Amino acid sequence: MNKQRIVWLHEQLPEWEAKGWISKEHAAQMRVFYGTVDTTQGPSLRRLLVLLLGLLLTSLGVFLLFAGYWYSFSPAGRMDWCIALLLLAVIALGLGLWKAPRGSIYAEGIGLFYVATLTISTVLMSDTYYTGEGWGFYALIIMLLTLPVIYLLGSGFTMMAYLLIGLLWSVSAREVTMWGEPVWLWLLLAAGSPFFAEQLRKRTRSYLSTLWLSWAYVAAIFGAFFFTITSYNLSLGLFFVASLSAATYALGSLSREQGLWSLPFRGIGVLGLMYVVVYGTFISTWQEEAAASADWLSIGLGIVALILVAGGLNALWQKRMGTDLLITFCPIVVGLLMLSVHWGVTPLTGSILFNVYVVLLAIVLLWQGTVTKRVGLVNGCIFTFLAMIAARFFDPTFSFVERGFTFMVTGVAIFAVNLFYMWRKQSQQAQVNTSVARANRRLRRRQTLGDDEHIEVTDTGEHTESAGNYTSAPSDDRTGADAAKSATVKEDGNMAYTAREQESAAAVSSDKTTARKGESSDAQ
Repeated sequence: MNKQRIVWLHEQLPEWEAKGWISKEHAAQMRVFYGTVDTTQGPSLRRLLVLLLGLLLTSLGVFLLFAGYWYSFSPAGRMDWCIALLLLAVIALGLGLWKAPRGSIYAEGIGLFYVATLTISTVLMSDTYYTGEGWGFYALIIMLLTLPVIYLLGSGFTMMAYLLIGLLWSVSAREVTMWGEPVWLWLLLAAGSPFFAEQLRKRTRSYLSTLWLSWAYVAAIFGAFFFTITSYNLSLGLFFVASLSAATYALGSLSREQGLWSLPFRGIGVLGLMYVVVYGTFISTWQEEAAASADWLSIGLGIVALILVAGGLNALWQKRMGTDLLITFCPIVVGLLMLSVHWGVTPLTGSILFNVYVVLLAIVLLWQGTVTKRVGLVNGCIFTFLAMIAARFFDPTFSFVERGFTFMVTGVAIFAVNLFYMWRKQSQQAQVNTSVARANRRLRRRQTLGDDEHIEVTDTGEHTESAGNYTSAPSDDRTGADAAKSATVKEDGNMAYTAREQESAAAVSSDKTTARKGESSDAQ
């Protein structure tokens, strides 16, 4: 029962006793029946969010007060303010480690406050002394100082902030320096993986936070992957993205039965594959790939990515997940087309072949989604077609004739798929209507047969009733009723008696005729 209603009831019981509406015994029984109100330690999550909003507004007000006078302070004065912020964060962290239980709401709030204060102080100090380092260096410092706090407090939201800083590092404009290389980001993400595994093991207690943490972790991995490709100018970039997306989607599909925590793996995997579809349809993608030279680092990473995809395909094959197997096969096609471009196939041919592959794959998946009634699969195919159309419209390497031909082919394919879908839907409806009409005819024949089984009232007042009702019928009539009730119904709805039942019915009819003649002679 709602806590507020229980409190209201306990408040009203004394008044009801005073007015004589209920006795003291009944009031005591009601107090015992509804029991006490369950008390929680600390504020609820909704109350905590309101308090965090108030804290955020207060901090913003303090920031605006300092913003107008910040540059009027000397560099030493600004440094003192930054140190004061850090000291405040360290004091809050010490109190949290001393009093707050690990993984509690208080620990979550203290961890977020620590990360926010550390980030603000680092940015302000870098602005004060103009160190000239990129964001990667400062992100490295913040993440290194935040990682121990995550394990000490057991804070999932602090881990999300940690991953968000890594994602900002991977997408920020930068010049790769010694302390800003992608290898440091990969090491920091790997260092946070044990905590992520711990959250997955206890996801039954904090399911929603685990789901959000999964989204943040997968997004950070994809950001680090793109960061690595762009920083080292690797060839086979589209193949790497397709491999990572397909492997992530395969992992989410294999873990689908374990709960919604696997949804981010499937969702981000599908988004990555749609990115591959869009950029794979551009001719410029294949032109750049043909002009690039594959170095040993790209080849080595390509072999690792191929092994990863092969493992996913093998696992899906063992579980007989055919639809997911077709989707995960995309990196193999992309890799073969890239190799063919390096071996002399023109970029236009590679782009056309990839477009044909995507259209055929979308048609097959649309068919399977329609048959298996998976709405998400059908919608994914529709979005894939829309992405291809948008890519053709914004592709500057296509002439107006080529764009028009591409639009025509895409439009005809969409018409064909939708017409086939409509025809199949109408045929299913007609089949259902036919089966319903057949069932109605069968029921009408059965009712007609039941009326024929009823025997008229005799002259002596004794009567026989329909099959299954034996209150006043003679034994011979009951035998005939049993024969009528054992009538068999054929699949086409026609009623038919077996030879044994026909002989029994004939014998009963002759006995009835003889009995009526005897009664008539006695009456005369």
